[in-house]
Amino acid sequence: MRQSNVKSICMTGLFIAIVCIGTVVLKLPIPTTTDGYINFGDGFIIIISVMFGGKYGAVSGALGSALADIILGSPHWAVFTFIIKGLMGLTAGAIKNYMNEKSYFFSVRNISAAFLSEIIMVVGYFMCGVLLKGYFMTPDSGKFAESGAINMFEYGVIQASSSALQNLIQAAGSIIIFIFIGFALHNAKISRLAE
Repeated sequence: MRQSNVKSICMTGLFIAIVCIGTVVLKLPIPTTTDGYINFGDGFIIIISVMFGGKYGAVSGALGSALADIILGSPHWAVFTFIIKGLMGLTAGAIKNYMNEKSYFFSVRNISAAFLSEIIMVVGYFMCGVLLKGYFMTPDSGKFAESGAINMFEYGVIQASSSALQNLIQAAGSIIIFIFIGFALHNAKISRLAE
């Protein structure tokens, strides 16, 4: 196996672990919700995507975040998380214009990469929430549909909307994490790992 392949595999494994640990361990509680928190995982996905490319961002985002769902006791979300976080990484990697520490970290494209990837997260979890909470997870949805009061889709929308605020707060927190930790890593010239 060539040295570059070994390095790529090692970096991918490291990034998957960073995203997983950032999601499972590094959390800040959200005072406006009863059980919500801002995790560092999304911020790390954006940092990895911008500094090392969409391939690393997509793989580490998809696998690290899905693994975190399983560890945190939400395996029913793991497949959806795999898709959503993978798309976040791909999107951020496709938009960014960061090459190395000589690049501008605070460019319009890098900041846009963060915002667009978080929009994917919020919209993606809302859509998946409608599906999961309206059709598969909630036994009450069938009762509402049978009574004619509300159909299963409407019930799913109502239930998914309840977590939309938490996802918006998570998105804002992730962008802040990207800006502060990403800038610190930029100054530390961490992108040399990819050379």
